[in-house]
Amino acid sequence: MAVGSCNHAYAVDDPLEITYFGGDGESSSTRNSFTDSTAVSAEIVKDSRGGKYGTAEFSTEESEKDEEKAKTDDEVDEKKDNEKIKKFGRMLSLAVAYSSNVGGTATLTGTATNLLVANAANKIWEDHDLDPPLTYTTWLFFGLPHSVICLVFVWAWLQLIFMGWRPFCFCCVKDETPHNDEGIKHALIEEYDKLGSITFGEVSAIVFLVLLVALWFSRDPGFAPGYASLFKEGYVTDGVPAILISIILFAWPSQIPKWMCFRSKDDKRATRVPAMLDWQTVSTKLPWGPLLLLGGGFALAEGCEADDLGINPLYLMLPAGMAASYAFMLPIATPPNAIVFSYGYLKIINMASVGFGINLLCVLVVTLGINTWGMAMFNLDEIPWAAISNSTASTYYLATTIT
Repeated sequence: MAVGSCNHAYAVDDPLEITYFGGDGESSSTRNSFTDSTAVSAEIVKDSRGGKYGTAEFSTEESEKDEEKAKTDDEVDEKKDNEKIKKFGRMLSLAVAYSSNVGGTATLTGTATNLLVANAANKIWEDHDLDPPLTYTTWLFFGLPHSVICLVFVWAWLQLIFMGWRPFCFCCVKDETPHNDEGIKHALIEEYDKLGSITFGEVSAIVFLVLLVALWFSRDPGFAPGYASLFKEGYVTDGVPAILISIILFAWPSQIPKWMCFRSKDDKRATRVPAMLDWQTVSTKLPWGPLLLLGGGFALAEGCEADDLGINPLYLMLPAGMAASYAFMLPIATPPNAIVFSYGYLKIINMASVGFGINLLCVLVVTLGINTWGMAMFNLDEIPWAAISNSTASTYYLATTIT
């Protein structure tokens, strides 16, 4: 079949073979291997003499379809990646909130409920002329193992809900989308770089925090005399180190002071730098409401009578106080929940559905803890003042019998 125009003609005998006839009569045949996606169509036009003339149009309809399909596939993959990133963001948000709630149960000063329980319990023991059972050290020894176990359960539960069971089967895990990991890594590095280098004030805050924990721990370790034994009984409590560090922060500079040996040669005189803490910040930023609420709770504790209980009060008070921190289902339940919810990654149904399972797991852990190592630490199988009362009664009976 010949197709041509003017002094040029094309002979198309085969869909894959085109022969070109130039104006000089010479011809050259070229075998073109087209891909399956290329189609050759010829529009044939007849003139008045019955000759066949036309123009060859090389279209790439199938190629365009493939490109559109590839573009569509890319859009679908991008949509899936975005959905995975959103899902991962929800998981991280819940992890931050839940780990804050669980971590607060590890130490006495972790949450306000811990302080409430400790103050109420210690008041009962002091009324019976007994040493308070809940100190920073004893709470740490009971709460830290419990907190670690709960954190493992939180991690496993979030992995199961958001990532599926495959992360637990290490032999089956395959890196099908390595670019996701690289994207997450890049995002984390970018956010970390925004923080900048650590400052003098941040280093000071870390040092004072470690010092405060050390003072709390060494005040009355329990297994050895602490520095509180150097003072009158009851004179040094856990509040003393906290007030001491707070007073120091009012005088400690938030930047490297430019005086004495800290001043450079270019500085002709010392320059004043702000302190790490000032009264304006304390008066506006410190949550006074919870402090007043705690004070009211301490006042109500005065009216609690534990003599009629048939068990050690700590057996009920300690797990109840710790379980109060297991509020994982609602944004208004705890401050960490409210903070992560405010960023907009989560819906109430996300927090409620995931938090319900963690609530059950953590309650089981605290029940296990109070009946195992808690029982051994605090002698929960007996009432301390009951033994003293029985001993006093026996002594009085023996004395009257002798006389």
